[in-house]
Amino acid sequence: MGEDNGGFTDPSDGVLTEAAAVFGLLASPARLHIMWALSQGESDVTRLALGER
Repeated sequence: MGEDNGGFTDPSDGVLTEAAAVFGLLASPARLHIMWALSQGESDVTRLALGER
């Protein structure tokens, strides 16, 4: 684990690397739109693919 910095522990380099990879996957506007749509509730693949609201 990382070092203690005033009441919280820094994440390890491995955790930071994995988090950066996940956030990198969300860098695409289309992927962000899919995540937004799914956060609004269940949706079928066709609706996601067509970008229907």
